Amino acid sequence: MSSSVYHQVKDVEEQIHASCTIDASRISLPGIIETIASFLPPNEIACTVRLVNKALLATFRVFVIVRLSQPVPAHAFAWRWACRNSMSSFSLSQRRDLLFLTATSGCLPNLKIVAASAGIVLQAKPRPVKGSSNKLISTVLEAAAAAGCLEICEWLRERGCPWAGSLAAAAGAGQVATCEWLLASGCPCDRAAVYAAARGGHVGLMEALRRRHTCGSSLPLPRDAVRVSGLLAAAAEGCDLATLQRLHADSLGPELPSPGQDGAAPPPQGRNPQLPAAAALQREPIPLPQQLLAVDKASILLAAVSSPTADWREKVEWLETVLGCSAAAGRPGASGAAAACAKAALRPDALERVAWLHARGYPLSTAVVAAAGAAGNLPLLEYLLAQGLRPAAAAASAAAAGHLAFLQALDARRCPVPWHVMQGAAEGGHLAVVAWVMAKDDCNALNGRTCIWGHTVLGAARSGSAALMGWLLEHRGRWDLTDEGPLFRQAVEGGCGEMLRLLVARGCSMEDNGDPYYVAAVNGDLATLSCLRELGCPWGAPGEVFGVCVADGDCPVPVLAWLLQEGCPVGCWEAALAAAARRTGPDREEVRTWLQREAVQRDLAVVDS
Repeated sequence: MSSSVYHQVKDVEEQIHASCTIDASRISLPGIIETIASFLPPNEIACTVRLVNKALLATFRVFVIVRLSQPVPAHAFAWRWACRNSMSSFSLSQRRDLLFLTATSGCLPNLKIVAASAGIVLQAKPRPVKGSSNKLISTVLEAAAAAGCLEICEWLRERGCPWAGSLAAAAGAGQVATCEWLLASGCPCDRAAVYAAARGGHVGLMEALRRRHTCGSSLPLPRDAVRVSGLLAAAAEGCDLATLQRLHADSLGPELPSPGQDGAAPPPQGRNPQLPAAAALQREPIPLPQQLLAVDKASILLAAVSSPTADWREKVEWLETVLGCSAAAGRPGASGAAAACAKAALRPDALERVAWLHARGYPLSTAVVAAAGAAGNLPLLEYLLAQGLRPAAAAASAAAAGHLAFLQALDARRCPVPWHVMQGAAEGGHLAVVAWVMAKDDCNALNGRTCIWGHTVLGAARSGSAALMGWLLEHRGRWDLTDEGPLFRQAVEGGCGEMLRLLVARGCSMEDNGDPYYVAAVNGDLATLSCLRELGCPWGAPGEVFGVCVADGDCPVPVLAWLLQEGCPVGCWEAALAAAARRTGPDREEVRTWLQREAVQRDLAVVDS
């Protein structure tokens, strides 16, 4: 039992002994423990209290889930994640998610543990990874900033983590103190942060960031200037109608009564405290001399359609009038009107929204059916079928999202679930869906469909799911992998060491050009790089891999240092320096200086070309 739990037990015991009004016969140990536990975080109960003895295990039997986004007791976290091979079965996206969740918890000791064992370079630039559970957060610093964990933000910056979208992440979550720290520490204020604050409904923060970003701007507007279209779309999504009307009036003129006039509400103060001087700035208009194109109007309307605010209907009705984009008029363009229902279909109250929009003349399309499948929303699909739409698009999107129950419901209604949906399911790592589709149809017939099978296996490789790949290889039977270099490359992209070992054990070729090393290097994936060395993957031609990695701005110095340490052939150092000169990005000089230092340490006379 941890010390904090022990002290709480002692406090309760002292209170009991100090009270003379308590009947000792009515005191029961389980009742005392349950009282104490009611004040403890769920993770403390799951990882500490319930493991003391069998009685407590039975008492707290429902506490079996550990939320990694919340602080986890240090002893339990270290026991699970401190081992060298604790993540050998994890894909790159899963290891990144673990890093992000731990950063969100605010527990720096735990983050240090997972950073040491995840095999991911913290300084690596964000790159999209298939299967990631969080599509908005792409770096560890962004995750910490969104959670308002300043201590972790400081620790990450000390280790060279890039700013990336950290200010936007903090602004979107309404983390005012974190935004102030980021700006004071040199993080640039870009328009993405302004938009993020608006999408989060944090009006005061949006205005303060908007003023800071626009300060000093002049015509012509700089490339990163706040755009009317982007600001109004963000406000349509996250702010109330009054704020949207005010921003529209400030930017394009009062088409309708603006806030402060008759018939309009005053500007809201937002849901969060404001940055210094934000209150004084809130009503001061910032000129943005831009016009809205048809595509801009479409994006603003679609943002309102998917808005989580209670007045989303009022915003849609107002935008239809002020932007001239009613569904009946086909504005803003056929794509905007047709996409409205598909956008609404992704909301929790999708059925209500889609029905309301359809009643106003917004058309239903195949995209709405696909969105229903992606959300696993069977009631919405039934509504769409009743409107005469075909269900084919729902099967593929549901399979890609792993909604097995949705697919089974389709099959029970005699709706087609074709074999090719396995491709999307495999890319998402959804073994249960792939197994169900194969069990539903003739597996032997599927083996004869080489194209479908090949895409399914490649998708499984990209997913990084060793369990899925093993299952597919087992059910495929005899399969020659000696000429499957592309398969191995996709598996390297997925970043699962267990899968790579499985493929090599089955005879899969690794490519002899060194390309797998480059794929892992640009992902900052040290764990996969180490696995490639362990498996004996060839380096390729001397200097080829190293030169390409030096020239690629996505390969940070720690990855380059690992390549040198592991014996990656440099070839000609002058060529490596020339590659550094071709590198783009803020760390170009850092890489060039590091290369020169490494050459000197190896007693090489390198002439800087």
